[in-house]
Order: sequence, then C-alpha cells, then structure tokens
Amino acid sequence: WVGIPFASVLFGDVFAAISPWRAVGRAVGWGAERISGGLPSPIEYPERLGRWPAAIGLLLFAWVELVWTGRESPESLAIVALTYAVVMLVGMSCFGVEKWVRNADAFGVAFGLFALLSPFEWSGRRCRLCWPVVGTLRMPELSGAAAVVVVLIGSTTFDGFSQGGVWTGASGLAQ
Repeated sequence: WVGIPFASVLFGDVFAAISPWRAVGRAVGWGAERISGGLPSPIEYPERLGRWPAAIGLLLFAWVELVWTGRESPESLAIVALTYAVVMLVGMSCFGVEKWVRNADAFGVAFGLFALLSPFEWSGRRCRLCWPVVGTLRMPELSGAAAVVVVLIGSTTFDGFSQGGVWTGASGLAQ
C-alpha cells in the first residue's frame, strides 16, 4: 500500500503486472475455459457505474485502516479481506477481468492514477518515454473518477491531520 504508489510514479502501472486479483481472475477463467470448453461472454459493464465501486472500496479501506475499532482483530480483518475477494471474483466473473479491475478494483484504480504521473507509458509489453505528469491528461473521464481522487486526497489528509498536534495535542481538538 505504501511502496506501490512510489513504484507506480517512477515506473508506470506496476500493479497491473502484479495484481493478485487480475492473476486469480485470469487463472480461474483459463481453468474454466479448459474444463467447460467455453464460457459465456461477460455482461456489459454499466457506464453509469464507472469508477464508483473503486471510490467506495477506497473509502471503506480508509475507514477500516483509520477509524474502525475492529482493525486490530485478525478475525475481523480476515472477514473484510474475504468479503473483498468475493466482491472482486464475482465482479470479474460478471463483467470480465480487465473491465472490472480497470474500473472497480480499488487498489488497481488508485495505483493506476499514480502511474499517470510516471515518465513511462506502457502499452502491452512496449514502453515509451514521455514527460512526467503529462499522463494525467489521459485520465479517463468516467463517472466516479473524481470521487477516487477525492477519497485518496481526503483519506491521506485525514490520516496526517489526525496524527498531528492540532488533533491530538493538549491545545488541539481532541480535548
């Protein structure tokens, strides 16, 4: 969660190459294709849904990490992780692996936004050098895309602010 954004800014969308959800989705699809001889086509991803699932996922992650009192319990965290895994697998099976991870995987979408700042642009296995930050001009204009950015900025700001002296200090807000 901490290192991948930096790697993405430096080298491009590294999470796309190492995403466990994409790997599991492709492996399950490959296995199902071999066993059944063919899978039904995925249903069309609703355009109005856009990146709202990713924004909600990031907001829930931030809440779990920063606010939820159950975050110290391994059992509770296991339930949250399994729930996220089920949502990811069901979404990929309904809408297709690539469409789902590009729009609804909270971490894939967030790290993909950091990758837009990179001086490297990847297309398949080809890499092209470009000016840093210029990739932000290619940010998809999708429903919920701005919400993802707001959640990233807001949760990071809250995390920093809640650990600072204004919030926790003797003369701060936490009195």
